[in-house]
Amino acid sequence: MKPSRLIRHLNATHSDLVNKPIEFFTVKRDALKIEKKIISQASTTNTSLLTASYLISLQTAKCKKKNPPYSTGEELIKPSLIAACNEVLGHSGTSKMKDIPLSNDTVERRISDMAEDTETQLIEKLKNRTYLHYN
Repeated sequence: MKPSRLIRHLNATHSDLVNKPIEFFTVKRDALKIEKKIISQASTTNTSLLTASYLISLQTAKCKKKNPPYSTGEELIKPSLIAACNEVLGHSGTSKMKDIPLSNDTVERRISDMAEDTETQLIEKLKNRTYLHYN
């Protein structure tokens, strides 16, 4: 923002802060940067955990049940993974397995996302295909 517009905004909107020293604003800016960093770290899921969640959702979808049991991931697969990792890898592997997102809604959303992606890819391949007509 241009300095003149910034000063006008400060005077018009934040008149109570006009007489504050520049250090006050730098402290506020730095605190905001730290908060943004903390929020972004907390909200991002580890890529390997996300991939594992999609792989498990794919296996759930491949079961081809009439009504897909989305709860299978959370009720059966996750406890099995945790038990196996605890036995084979110890506590470090177990704690990672607990972080894989496999709730009913998550698995349902992942299956839906994969189905839409597959449909989109198929449509694109069909659009780009050249048809040969034999007479």
